[in-house]
Amino acid sequence: MKTIRQIVISLLVLSAVVLTDVQSAFTESGAQATAGLQKKIFLDLRDINVVDVLKFLAIEGDINIVTSRNVQGRSTLLLRNVPIQDALDIIVLSNQLAYYMKGDIIYVMTENEYQQLYGENYNDQRKVLTRQLRYVKPSYAASALQSVQSGLGKVLIDEETGTLIMIDTPDKLEAMTELLDEIEKKVETKVIPLSYAKAREVEAQLRTRLDAKSVGSITSDERSNKLFVSAYPERMDEVLPLIEELDSQTKAVLIEARILQITINPKFDFGIDWESQPHKSSSRLYRNLDIVGSFPISSDISTDSSIGTVGKIAVGNLSNNEFTTELKALKQVQNTEVLANPRLMILNGEEANINIGDRVPYVVTTTTGTGNNVSVSEEIKFIDVGISLVVSPTINEDNMITMRIRPEISSQTGTLTTPAGAKIPQVNTTFIESSVVVKSGKTIILGGLKRDDLTKNDKGFPYLSDIPVLGHLFKSRSDTTKRTEIIILITPKIVTGEKDVIDKPVPIKPMKSDAAAMNTSAAMKSKDAMDQPIPIKPIKTDGMVNSAGMDSKPVFAEPVPK
Repeated sequence: MKTIRQIVISLLVLSAVVLTDVQSAFTESGAQATAGLQKKIFLDLRDINVVDVLKFLAIEGDINIVTSRNVQGRSTLLLRNVPIQDALDIIVLSNQLAYYMKGDIIYVMTENEYQQLYGENYNDQRKVLTRQLRYVKPSYAASALQSVQSGLGKVLIDEETGTLIMIDTPDKLEAMTELLDEIEKKVETKVIPLSYAKAREVEAQLRTRLDAKSVGSITSDERSNKLFVSAYPERMDEVLPLIEELDSQTKAVLIEARILQITINPKFDFGIDWESQPHKSSSRLYRNLDIVGSFPISSDISTDSSIGTVGKIAVGNLSNNEFTTELKALKQVQNTEVLANPRLMILNGEEANINIGDRVPYVVTTTTGTGNNVSVSEEIKFIDVGISLVVSPTINEDNMITMRIRPEISSQTGTLTTPAGAKIPQVNTTFIESSVVVKSGKTIILGGLKRDDLTKNDKGFPYLSDIPVLGHLFKSRSDTTKRTEIIILITPKIVTGEKDVIDKPVPIKPMKSDAAAMNTSAAMKSKDAMDQPIPIKPIKTDGMVNSAGMDSKPVFAEPVPK
């Protein structure tokens, strides 16, 4: 009796294990079939037998599909990147078929066979409707149909062919069709020639506006510089003003620059004090420069707190009438030489580069190979030295001009000899980079770019001056320092058409000599006082010239009293 009880218990345990394994296998098979139905495929069917299509789905999804004898029909579909589940639903519904899943097997049959087998109609009442769109993009239409379709409905799209496939109940399909009829209305197409802007750039800026609702299109033709715009009439009314605004004439800036080199009189030891230059008023004939800013520069000048703007680049602006007066005042300092007077046009936001100087060559030697197979090649390279001015103007809404200015002065100070014997030029460079805002027609002054050239001269009796030890008794040495300052005057003017381009620049009267300038105190009282050069009296200093050629005390120019 005990043995029989043990046998029964063993059979029950074995049955439970077998059932668990079967259920686990069934679950795994069902999960595998579900995963296969989610795989996305590409279908391009042209009147293909529906049984062959189901076989293809079974192979692609690695699933089991069984069809009855009565399953027949033909399918024509073009689906891109859709799950096998959606493709199966479309094929079944469009051919009055039905299917159900048992385990990992999908059974496909006719709707009549399904009714005979289960005693009820196939529970999926959804139908399939295909719509070819002409104007609206399928993605936008699918987004609009989401508010109408049921929870069981689906909408599949193909952007390339403009095809929209809707799966839903008949009443929902009817509502979706009405909505499509309202959305899918004719668009306008216009060809718009552009006069100033580039068609490709305008297309890129407007494409986002038309793509926001995926209604309409815009393309460009670079050869003819035309735009082809297709949109709803109301959207076209929004786009055309934007195109007109973007196709406006590009503004430009006419830059008149004068680069002056002033040889400073030793009495003006530290150059020109721009903040105390003469000015014109009812009671005085002197004015102060409207200083925009001053910026420190790299310099060997020894300065202290009393020097003011010495050792800095001063930036200010002048009106057209003050411009001529300023040049006359500069003439009083000493020799003033105009190095360059360029006049060029720059498009708004672009950059112009003015270079005045030399290109210093040097040789770069390259040795390659080892042993007896050594080859030597030489390459000549250049270093630019002189005066460089980079200007980048930007026109603001209030006709003010923001200019990015970079003046640079460089000079060769010597050569550096490499171990291989090659000589490379040594260049001393001073530059400043800043932004200023100026009104159109005003003049910007950049001053303070100073340079000292020290010249040593030896004089003596021939032969006697060469005697060792005693030779210095028969010769003399003198050091001459030439101090120069570079003054850059920039006058920007906004140009909007041909009339502005041909306008004459502000006339500049010739500078008079220093001798004539010092005898004009009586003439200043006349009506033509401003036509005469303004005298400037230097202040002498007791400071001695040091070895670097710079005075130990600052000296400024001040006006001569009436």
